[in-house]
Amino acid sequence: MTTKRKIEYCTLDIEYPKTAFICFLFYLKDSLPQAILRISHIFTSKDEASYYIGKYIESARAKIKLEIHDITILIPLYFQSLYPLKKEYWRKPTQKYEDDSIKLMRVFFPVLEKPEFYKLLVTPLLIQDNKWIFRAAAPFLISADKSVIERFLLTSDWTIDTRVKNAALYTFGEPSSFNWKTKEIIAPEREIEERMVKPN
Repeated sequence: MTTKRKIEYCTLDIEYPKTAFICFLFYLKDSLPQAILRISHIFTSKDEASYYIGKYIESARAKIKLEIHDITILIPLYFQSLYPLKKEYWRKPTQKYEDDSIKLMRVFFPVLEKPEFYKLLVTPLLIQDNKWIFRAAAPFLISADKSVIERFLLTSDWTIDTRVKNAALYTFGEPSSFNWKTKEIIAPEREIEERMVKPN
């Protein structure tokens, strides 16, 4: 007889970065843009962004016959507040979201046009070697109240470690171009480069 392991909910405090960055890639066909896709993992340094973008592109090229431009869109994120999680958020979801790339990109398109109007829900996920990564879950209007975010958490299949006590909300900065190969950033007043600190 085996003993069923008790699931632990909302007990673990996670320290979120004060500043981070979300990245959008351009898919190309015959040198022309075909689509934009955001990477769910958010980054805290140029080196980290370059490394994970490279890994993502390597994986994507094994699945699809599209080239990906060296220039990406990088948007800075600024920590705003914690968002407490509840056990109820891990009930059976009713909305497919995490693996729906079209739906994911559709909800992020408005951010590219008017990032100052939105805030971002960020959640952590434990990966190999006991390392936490932070993921961009979904954007919400700055004016959206907690009930809108709660509805997303109650109904979507977005993956969050059950032990995590809080998600986090971030505001967006001004988008800039980032060459993931050369790590060059083109930004007004070098805003992003100044905030891209090296990982501890």
